[in-house]
Amino acid sequence: MLYENISKLCTDEKTTITELERELKFGNGTIHNWKTKQATLEKAISVAAWFGVSIDDLVSENRLPTKEVREIAHRIGSYTEEQKNLILCYMSLIESGNVGKGA
Repeated sequence: MLYENISKLCTDEKTTITELERELKFGNGTIHNWKTKQATLEKAISVAAWFGVSIDDLVSENRLPTKEVREIAHRIGSYTEEQKNLILCYMSLIESGNVGKGA
């Protein structure tokens, strides 16, 4: 599942596994070998960090977060706690149906 998820993430980012290996300074074929061999935790963490996903996302059989979701999460991560709380309040209003309806 790890290799397949990395492949999907590369497609999202319009890059190749070979380019990712170069970017992360991995040896040629390192990630390609993960089709049949286990990755080291250190290298898997590097890949997850590069894509802005968790290790859980990287190895999960569940749907991977989209590029848009990853970008939003990255932006929100830099907000203050007060800003995050405001976003949560707004989200609860949207989900309750009290925001976004015409007058």
